[in-house]
This record gives sequence, C-alpha cells and structure tokens, in this order.
Amino acid sequence: MIKVFITFALTLALCVTGFWFYQTNQLNMGLLSSWLNPSEPEPAPTQQIEVQLENVLVPINLGNRQSLLLLDVSMFTPERNSGYVHEQLSRIKNRIIKKFSVKEASYFYNKQFIYVIQDDLKDDLDELPSLQVGDVLVTKAVFQ
Repeated sequence: MIKVFITFALTLALCVTGFWFYQTNQLNMGLLSSWLNPSEPEPAPTQQIEVQLENVLVPINLGNRQSLLLLDVSMFTPERNSGYVHEQLSRIKNRIIKKFSVKEASYFYNKQFIYVIQDDLKDDLDELPSLQVGDVLVTKAVFQ
C-alpha cells in the first residue's frame, strides 16, 4: 500500500510541476519534441562556383552544307572541385563538339532548342561523376 501511495504522490508532483512549467512558458511542445526526437545537425551547404566555357564552335554537317552552333555554357561545381574542372575544359569542349556535330537539323529548329541542349549537356556531364557538375546553363546559343 505504501508503494502505491508513493507512486501516486510522485506522479501527482511530476504532473503539477510539468503543468506549472508549461503555463510559465519555460517548457513548450517544441522543446519536448526536440528531446524525444533529436535531430542530426544539417550538413553545411557546399559552396557552388561557376565555371564558364565560352565560344564553343560546333560544326554541324547537314548533307550538302555545313552549319555552325556557337555556345557559351556555365557549369556549377563545388568550390573544391573547380581546379579539376578547369583542367578538363578542353575535354568538355571535345565532348560537346562530338555530341552536337552529329545531330540532325530538326534538333536545332525546335522552338525550345536551348532547353533541349541544356538538358542534353547536363545528362552528358552527369555521366562523368568526377566532374561533379551540379547544374548546367546555356548562356548563349547561336545556330546558323
């Protein structure tokens, strides 16, 4: 009987104390939920820098005649990887030339061909995980 009484008294004391802390705003639901579900600290966002690839001239063979595509591309990569991307600019230009020089004319006559080129470049550069290119923007595209 004494155990029941002690348990009842402790439970009542804890409830009254908790209610008092809650009423005086010393204890709130956000604090309680953070105690019950501790969250891991969020990782620091990686600083992305822009690497520009300018004046890439792509010859496009259309049978009897040849057209040209002039591109300026901005690639976003983590800051720690920018040196490697700068070293690889010639290889990236070569990939762009090889990829787009074999496309048909209808590819470039699409109303939204800049978006199509941008998406194709992003997909192509994603195949090279060492580049760590996060986003690709076509800043200039001229087709003649």
